[in-house]
Amino acid sequence: MARTNNIALVFDFDLTLTKDYSQTPIFEFYNYVPRKFWGTTNKEYKRRIKKLEERPQVGIFGPRQTLCYETTYADVLVDFVQRGIFPGLTLDKLGELGSKIEFHPGVLEFFKESKELVKNNKRWKEYNIGLEFYVISCAIREMIAGSKIAEYLTGLFATEFIENEKGISLAIHKMSYTEKTKYLYQINKGPEFNENAYVPHHLRRITKKNINHIGDGQSDVPCSTTVRKMGGKRYGIIKPSNEEFFKEAPELKKEGRFDEIGPPDYRNGSKTRKFLDQIIVDDAERTADEIDLGKKVSKKLIRVQTAKK
Repeated sequence: MARTNNIALVFDFDLTLTKDYSQTPIFEFYNYVPRKFWGTTNKEYKRRIKKLEERPQVGIFGPRQTLCYETTYADVLVDFVQRGIFPGLTLDKLGELGSKIEFHPGVLEFFKESKELVKNNKRWKEYNIGLEFYVISCAIREMIAGSKIAEYLTGLFATEFIENEKGISLAIHKMSYTEKTKYLYQINKGPEFNENAYVPHHLRRITKKNINHIGDGQSDVPCSTTVRKMGGKRYGIIKPSNEEFFKEAPELKKEGRFDEIGPPDYRNGSKTRKFLDQIIVDDAERTADEIDLGKKVSKKLIRVQTAKK
């Protein structure tokens, strides 16, 4: 796949784009109290930590540093299905429930209108500058794929399952905080290259500085930090109900983890919408300017070479 002049906006999913955790439709379908599920997940996470702490430590880091809460919930969900608490929760059912996920105000309009903004700009169109949306999330792939934003996505990386006759039976890909970062490099290089493969800059599908990240919490800091090193922009969605991040967000911005923070409102005129629109305009104009400069340099080299002859 050839190099493009495209811009990438990479989103976390739960609470960044959605009003509630994306697993909520599952609990509603089975009439199950969400607090009970997350309570079981917390208990299992603590049990695993205790087991890991019983193992011998090598060096200064113990085995518990290998554990991530987000990978634990996937195993608990499988256990609930296999024990009949969530009977018949298949991959297809997850996709169906994904259609019930609710998004923050303006999300769907932002995705649609931003694509049109780039597509209809005469200068950007001349240089084949496009806009791509990606999701990298610990949420469930089938649910995101079944949601209303799926049609706008160029790429989706999330937790994945396989199933048996009872429903989902094994989490074959569990997304952790740091696992998310490798997909930023996958976006940079393109689908035909492994994230660890060396790819010359001129062959990479999207230039690093055109990759931007939008997240909502501590779990997004590794991606945010990686995008900063790439040269892209980072935006933090802060929601008062997410108390821990609501308190931490200003400090994270001060530390340079995010370029800016704002409310979960993607409607026209909102702070969040203005910042994201500006990212798109800035990246597109810079890309067009670089192409213009490249053309001028090429013409100058041709003139010099012709003069030498």
